[in-house]
Amino acid sequence: MRNRKECRFRPGCDEEREETCSSRAALEAYLSTIGAEPTFQQRVQPWMLACFGAEIAADKVERNHRFLEEALELVQATGCTAGEAHQLVDYVYGRPVGDALQEVGGVMVTLAALCLAHGMDMHGAAETELSRIWTKVEQIRAKRAAKPKHSPLPEAVEPAQSVNAELLEALKRVSSTLETIGDLPSMKADVDAAIARADSAMPFWPDHSSAISDPLFHQARGIMGTENFGQEEGLRLAILHVLNARAESAIETPAKVSPCAGHAVQQDADEGGA
Repeated sequence: MRNRKECRFRPGCDEEREETCSSRAALEAYLSTIGAEPTFQQRVQPWMLACFGAEIAADKVERNHRFLEEALELVQATGCTAGEAHQLVDYVYGRPVGDALQEVGGVMVTLAALCLAHGMDMHGAAETELSRIWTKVEQIRAKRAAKPKHSPLPEAVEPAQSVNAELLEALKRVSSTLETIGDLPSMKADVDAAIARADSAMPFWPDHSSAISDPLFHQARGIMGTENFGQEEGLRLAILHVLNARAESAIETPAKVSPCAGHAVQQDADEGGA
């Protein structure tokens, strides 16, 4: 009597029927998914397609920007300051790039931990928001249509007053004070030179995070087509170098009075007083 090997899929079945059992196992696995409740991720997709269409829904850069925006809005609402956020941006981008799938897990775990700390139901909040945005499709489409090109920002914003503008006003007050005192001419010349530099509207971009928040820099990024952090850093430094050189060349060196000319002026004054 020939020994028969058992089928890998169904105990008690012989090897000859293994192919049939394999097909049946695959069919049973498929059928088990039909009645399953769709996940939250699966239920978000129909809204994305209805609101934006397939191309924008699948735009990875756009999805990065919108996720980051919402994450920042969450930590802003729970007490994180802009300064702390900027520090963390510099810290993260100064480290090696992580594995995307692992980072998704980290996002989910830390979001759950944050919600626990603040007494919030993350799943309930997600369901509430998904229901809400289904009623806002037209408004969201209109906002997306008005989005500035080549910018991660969701809408056009007026740039905040720069540090340079504040510095310019302070320097002008110092210059006015020195002029009233009528002394320390060399100090006044230095202050006036600093005013000329500040008045040239040089952007204040001491680091990548400050540049990336300036709409002017986004226009430059769009023109140059930068695609990553290294290219953006190179663009930032190049722009600052050019503008700084232009500001320096615009500052006129005060004309020096020769000793002879000064003596002649003094002599005329003496004769006039005699």
